[in-house]
Amino acid sequence: MKNPTSNIYDHRIESGQFCSSLPACSDGEDLLFCEFNTKQLFVSNFGISNIAEYPNKKPNRLIRQPLLLNSSKWSDHVLWHCNAGMYVRSKIDPPGFFCLCPNYYYGERCEFQRKRITLKLQLQAPDIFDHISPIFKFVVLVIRHSDTNEILSHEQFIYAPRQFCLPRYVTQLLYPINDSFSSFYNHSIYVHAFVAQTLEHHMSWQFPLSFEFLPVRRIVKRLVLPENPIKSLTIPTRINDTSCMSCSNTSVCLGYDNDTGRAICACPLHTIGHRCLIQFNSCREDSCNGHGKCTSTDIRYDANQQFVCSCDEAWHGRRCDKEKLPIHISFSREISAPLSNIVFFHNIVSHYTHEPVRYIYFHRLRKTTSNLTFYVEYKTNWEKLVFIQLYENSNQFEYYLLLSRKRGVRNATEINTEIRSTGRCRSINELFNKTVISQPPLRRVKNYQRPCLEQQLRCFYDDSLMCLCDETNHTNCFNFETAPSNALSPKCSGRGLYFQDNEICPQMAVCICEPCNYGSTCQYSMGGYSLSLDAIIGSFIIPTTTNIFQQHIVIRITVLVLSLLFLVGVICNIIGIFTFTQSATHESGCGLFLLVSSLIGFLTMIVLIVKVITMLVIKQTNISCSLMEFLLKWWSGSCEWLNACVAIDRTWAVIHSVNYSRAKSKKRARWMILFVLMLIAVLSSPELIFRRMVLDRNDEQKWCVLTLNSDRRFLFTLNSIGNILMFLLPLAFNLISCIVIIQRHVCFNAGNRGLSMLLKQIKKSIILHKHIVIAPMILGCLALPRVIFSFIFICKKLDRQPYISFFAYCMSLIPPIAVLFAFILPSETYRTACHKIIKRIVNKCPIQLFFSGQATS
Repeated sequence: MKNPTSNIYDHRIESGQFCSSLPACSDGEDLLFCEFNTKQLFVSNFGISNIAEYPNKKPNRLIRQPLLLNSSKWSDHVLWHCNAGMYVRSKIDPPGFFCLCPNYYYGERCEFQRKRITLKLQLQAPDIFDHISPIFKFVVLVIRHSDTNEILSHEQFIYAPRQFCLPRYVTQLLYPINDSFSSFYNHSIYVHAFVAQTLEHHMSWQFPLSFEFLPVRRIVKRLVLPENPIKSLTIPTRINDTSCMSCSNTSVCLGYDNDTGRAICACPLHTIGHRCLIQFNSCREDSCNGHGKCTSTDIRYDANQQFVCSCDEAWHGRRCDKEKLPIHISFSREISAPLSNIVFFHNIVSHYTHEPVRYIYFHRLRKTTSNLTFYVEYKTNWEKLVFIQLYENSNQFEYYLLLSRKRGVRNATEINTEIRSTGRCRSINELFNKTVISQPPLRRVKNYQRPCLEQQLRCFYDDSLMCLCDETNHTNCFNFETAPSNALSPKCSGRGLYFQDNEICPQMAVCICEPCNYGSTCQYSMGGYSLSLDAIIGSFIIPTTTNIFQQHIVIRITVLVLSLLFLVGVICNIIGIFTFTQSATHESGCGLFLLVSSLIGFLTMIVLIVKVITMLVIKQTNISCSLMEFLLKWWSGSCEWLNACVAIDRTWAVIHSVNYSRAKSKKRARWMILFVLMLIAVLSSPELIFRRMVLDRNDEQKWCVLTLNSDRRFLFTLNSIGNILMFLLPLAFNLISCIVIIQRHVCFNAGNRGLSMLLKQIKKSIILHKHIVIAPMILGCLALPRVIFSFIFICKKLDRQPYISFFAYCMSLIPPIAVLFAFILPSETYRTACHKIIKRIVNKCPIQLFFSGQATS
């Protein structure tokens, strides 16, 4: 057989028809010796023509009117005597015409070519975190390295990463006409990238030029923009700036251009002109058809190309004039949303002429929504597969087949589908035994026909393949990286996994943080053994309404419980304040401790209810976020410590029963109160310094979070130790005081009378000292659950179990309202003083005075 283009039986066949499994020759000669052909001439790409459509329900359709396009013909005839220029008739010039030459040609008839550099740049943008991508302005300079560096020519252009994927920009950089010194100097190309909105310098590149004797040189480069600005010490951004006074104050001057004879001014967006003094805005109300944000770019383009549109989620196209296909997804009853609230949407677009392309979309489920919607670009001549991944962590996730559509579905306006258990894609670990799984991939894949033939599945997967079962119960697989990489990415601060929707031109990038970390780039660390109301109920708040009855059930329960705690706390602390202001109750230091504790408890209840109102109605700021969390932690912790000081003072009185001095006790109490308040304020100070409002771009909601992370290891460790000591030491003091008081009485009276007598003495001691023992016992029992929950919930997302987390949070509010039940009622002295003050208040009640006045009349 001759070469692929030779005549065979008077038939000419193409090279792609050889070994194509279909005979192109009458006797099949083109199929001979194909087993020896090492070059693959034909590749059968993945397709879903034999895959049953799922679900069976057809999408809604809309009949659209065809668009009538006007076509016009343009002549490309160029007159011979203008060479590379354009013939223009003129009544002024003697010949009756003149030649309009391009920049890189000159002469009367454009017959001379200028020495130049044709630079082709392909640009790749950095990853887009938080859906934010700036527009960049590029300035390209040709530099002559002489005693005083000179700029021979320059060019500027705009790059919008979200609108263009790997765009190519071709610029012509010119040398001076009749330049006889070009071969005596070295030359370079400088490329500067600025953020177009602010003209902040982002990156610079330098490319030395060689072969100066060539009249035309072509240079092709691919530039990758970094995520963060990089300042170069060897590439200056300003050269020969003696003439930079002509640029406006809002521009950046880069030097003097010898070709144009003026300064090079880099203008910010919405400003044009050689000196950046002219306001320019090419955007109109209908530029993006009301479905996107318009940004002006370059006046040198055509009128329809002088702006770019950042389209809304449901629209796409150059002017946001094309509607995306919405896919509405709901969860069936047997499927529960992942605890991480993270969902990946895998859109697989396949065509016979190329490998399937996967587009990944990220969505974070909110507690207030039971379904979700994705918007995809829909092309009727392409096959479409849609999978959804319910992601928990790198080792726990599930895939479900959402949609399978063949070509030919036209005019679709929306698709409604449901995540069902029948569409679940099973892992090969569930389908095969260990012997098959341990085989090499090429040998293992030979068993992949069995699940479709025996179990009649819809789909299954391994680490690198996703397989579908077609209508004939045969397997059809394609490349699909199912398991995420376990390597923590430096882009996520080394504390999370990195995902992007497209490897080459990502429109969205996201970090899935490891436990104990959060933030758009996992820059914040969780932990510290503390509970916050924002972390418990923040994700349940519906920010669009202030009506409490329209909020989530968790919010309504939280408001109800905290309102009851507020009422009880205010009443109890007011009673405590009036009780301990009487002289009979503060003869010793205990009364002073409890008086201050009642005052601080009352203030704590006020701050608590203001915190709830701010979260639901007023919306928090950095000041309110940090200040209220600091006050709540400081005052509630102070109440707990002051109550523990009462137990310590009473234990001291029992130990030194005869030598105990009430005057010295009051003196010690004053110093202890100051020390406790200062100590707890210092331990709570990280809340005031590092607590801030952080915007989550995924759901456009602000969170009051502690920005102190593990990168500041010393401060982070110190804060964690402080939180532990803040609630662990009062618990220890209360429990130890009970044991010491009971032990002192029992050891003094029991002697060696046996176990039964010892138990009787313990019971008698508790009854005798009940006014002393009951308070630390109550406070210790109430603090113990809080300690346990604080250690259980370390590095846990508190909103996953909101009711248990909220219960633990309420436990921390018990000390500010426990004075009445733990100290006043068990003590006869305090109870008598409380009874007197209540009786006095009732006697002075206006209602009582009103009825007494009526009786007198």
